[in-house]
Parts: sequence; C-alpha cells; structure tokens
Amino acid sequence: MRINKRTLFFFIPAMIALSACTDAEEEATTEKTGTVAAKDEFEGIEVLFNEDQFSDPRAADLLKEINICSDVQTDDKGNLMTPCTPDNFKLFPLKEGTPLEDGFILLVKANTGGFALRRILVFEREGGALVKVNGFIANLIGKKKKQGSNDDLLLRFIDKIEGSDVYYHCIFSWENGKYVFKTVEVIQEPAGNFSGIVKENVKDSVSQEIYKIITDNQMLF
Repeated sequence: MRINKRTLFFFIPAMIALSACTDAEEEATTEKTGTVAAKDEFEGIEVLFNEDQFSDPRAADLLKEINICSDVQTDDKGNLMTPCTPDNFKLFPLKEGTPLEDGFILLVKANTGGFALRRILVFEREGGALVKVNGFIANLIGKKKKQGSNDDLLLRFIDKIEGSDVYYHCIFSWENGKYVFKTVEVIQEPAGNFSGIVKENVKDSVSQEIYKIITDNQMLF
C-alpha cells in the first residue's frame, strides 16, 4: 500500500456507524465491519434496494429521460434492457426543496446494466434537458446539510491493494455547478479489521494521494 497506516491514523472508535450497501459484491468483505463516517454532522444513508415502488411517482419517467432503463425487456437486437424499477435505482433530490425533475442524485445498484459496482450519477436540468454533471464509481453513505447550497456528500470508494479491499470515505462539496473532491476522512480495510480516521495534520497530503488513486482508477467520470 502506498500509504503508511501507522503514521496516518488514530485507532479510535467510529464516530458514526453507517450501514453500507448490501449488494453481494460488498457483503462478503464488509459483513460485521460496518462503515465509518468521520464527521458527526453527516446523516448516514443506507440503501437496500428492497422497495416495491419509488417514493416519487416522477422517478421512472426521469430515469427513462436519461436513457438508463426501459419499459421493454429487450431491444431490437434482442439485448436485455434494464427495467426502470426501485430494485435497481434510488433517486435523491439534488437540493432540499428542489423538485426531482430539476435535478437529482441517482444511486445505481451493483450489477445493474452489467456493471459490477454501485455508481452515483448527478444530473441537473440545463436548457430544458437533464445533463450529467458528475459520475462516481462509489456508494453514497452520508449527506450533510449545507445552508444555501447542495448537501455535502460522503462517498465510499473501493480499491484493491495486495488482494484486499480497501475503502476510502471521501467528502465532496458542490462548487461551480458540480461536486468536487474535498478530503478523505476514513480509510478502512475490513479484512484486517482496520478502520482509521485520517489525522488532521496529514489530511491534506493524504487527501491528495487518495484523490490521485480514485482518478487513476477512473472512479470519477
């Protein structure tokens, strides 16, 4: 691992225990370990994709508008299409009080559309069309209210180092019409029962390294 865990982290109890995604590809590595939010202002988010219907009746139409799913089972070539159902997708408002049709944060379940991991897509309506402003190969595990702006997001990215899964819990803030990386707060290695909160005195340098890792791994798009 490129980061020396001994020098970077406090071995202290989690400030907040959050339930992570329970998709099959993560259950095996996160069972009984949970995830950690480093800021107690963040509200934990757990999405199980076990709802029978969308909480907002506009959700299915918005998903079809961005061409991520379909009402038909197969296309003209016989390829299976992804259904617009709540067991594949979860929508969050882009900003409190803003209607979903004006923008939303979309969490996509693992293995949806043949993609192995969870994804987050951020859309905002511009000139009458929904435009993607962010894409992350990550899980949404927390949100924090931010007065006068969109919520801050706590995202969990997965890396694999020497055969073990490692998780980076990162804060993203809304700036100039999109979410931008701010800091890494926690680095977690469930297989070794390790969860470390990044020390303040090294947070800037460690955050730069983690940002390079997630960009090199094409987890931002």
